[in-house]
Amino acid sequence: MLQQEIFPIIIPAILFSIIFTFNIYNKIQLNLNNKFLYWTSIFICCFFLFKNTFYYYISDKRHVRDFQIDPFFSMNKSIRMKYPIVIGNTSILLASYFGFKEKYTNVIEHEKYNQSIIDNNSISYGKYKNIILILGESAYRGRHSIYGYEKNTTPNMSKIFSQKNSCVIEKAHSPASITRDSIPMLLSFAKPNNELPLLEEKNIIEMANTQKYHTSWISKTRESGPHSSKYSIIAKLSNTFIENLEDDLELPEKLIETNFQKNENNFIVLHLAGSHKPYNLGYDQLDLQDLPNVDNYDLTIHHTDRVIEKIYNTLKVNLDNFILIYTPDHGEIVDLGHGLLRKSESFSNQFEVPLMIYSTYDDFPCNEIENYRNNEKMVNTSNIVYLFSKLLGYSVNIDHSLIMNDLILSVDGQPYEYQSFIKKYQ
Repeated sequence: MLQQEIFPIIIPAILFSIIFTFNIYNKIQLNLNNKFLYWTSIFICCFFLFKNTFYYYISDKRHVRDFQIDPFFSMNKSIRMKYPIVIGNTSILLASYFGFKEKYTNVIEHEKYNQSIIDNNSISYGKYKNIILILGESAYRGRHSIYGYEKNTTPNMSKIFSQKNSCVIEKAHSPASITRDSIPMLLSFAKPNNELPLLEEKNIIEMANTQKYHTSWISKTRESGPHSSKYSIIAKLSNTFIENLEDDLELPEKLIETNFQKNENNFIVLHLAGSHKPYNLGYDQLDLQDLPNVDNYDLTIHHTDRVIEKIYNTLKVNLDNFILIYTPDHGEIVDLGHGLLRKSESFSNQFEVPLMIYSTYDDFPCNEIENYRNNEKMVNTSNIVYLFSKLLGYSVNIDHSLIMNDLILSVDGQPYEYQSFIKKYQ
């Protein structure tokens, strides 16, 4: 794209800038005969020109990580949009020339299994034919009435996940506070202190494909760019991949269009926009009617509740048996957001997530998830990758030190023990 702009835009702009600057320089020499004034003026202009850009990167380590993951998006946001044509385009061209590139771009199939996988023919092989994961977004557990919140934000979840062989998991937390880092750890064997399994080993989509499941990934959002490329290399390995819808309520409609009920086995991921900011885009008039006198964030939770009911009803009509799991990528500090590194009484809210399971088969999923609690009785949702593996028919030997050593990945790119990390900022 930028290479095509060199001759019609960038080079003429550079030449114009040089000629214009030279002309001004000569006039300053002629009128003032003061080179010091000229270069001082240039320095002051450059200082204010780049001050905000330099501060942008040194003020927040998250911006440095953005550059490491996708330098072109990061520079476009911090430089090119502020200083277009010459400085902006030239900076990105130089980044490309020196070999900087987006980190997560290769959608490839892997041969190697994680060391926890013993074989692919356990006693549960072929038993759980339909496995559905609903991935929420920015859903703080404390705003769900099913977890005791006083506003009735989740009436449908309360009905669905209180049935036989269902469960509502207490004290679950996400392995990261941003989508880009969290989802890969839910659907691969990557951990906060080791991302190599994401890049070198089979993820859950690949493992489902191997077991002859039809895999589907349907997302309301676009699964590309610096905020999603890290997990899009998982999503795009699905047999069916659909993205960029208008509303979460379209997800079950798109699912029906795939004729999923005709497949012998299904592994389905439905990725919501959920409660991501801005909150006013995450609900509609029906939510306002059903739940008056609440804030916008509560309305987004209620909207997700309606989406889950619609998905559940779609599955009930079309499948004899299925397992339905709901959990978001991470929580939310309401009105502030997520991925934050600042002291706050609500700091842990961006990690505290709901986790719910419904099964028409048996109570194995609910019983199994209890094995993933650490000494603090918490469940790190990165460990549900083991549950998915077992449901797909794999024999799994879990290294329990990974469960007991409860790590999260901070937005600064470093792993931390969860409880210590929370105490530091809360």
